[in-house]
Amino acid sequence: MIANQVSTRRARLLIGGEWTHGYQTFEVFDKFSGEMIGEADSASREQVNAAVRAARASFETNKLDGYERYRILMKVAS
Repeated sequence: MIANQVSTRRARLLIGGEWTHGYQTFEVFDKFSGEMIGEADSASREQVNAAVRAARASFETNKLDGYERYRILMKVAS
């Protein structure tokens, strides 16, 4: 990448296993260079509540032990 060319990305919201857009976006800046590096979505109050409900439901239904969760997360991260 040539200097001063920044590839911008947009981060969306993951709520209940579904990617969705927030109600507005905000710019994300590199704290060292001050350059804009992307955009992220802000969640509305309703989206935050939906995300909390989905997270609670996943804990109630999740029967994986700690090692299984670790194995899945490491696989996704690589």
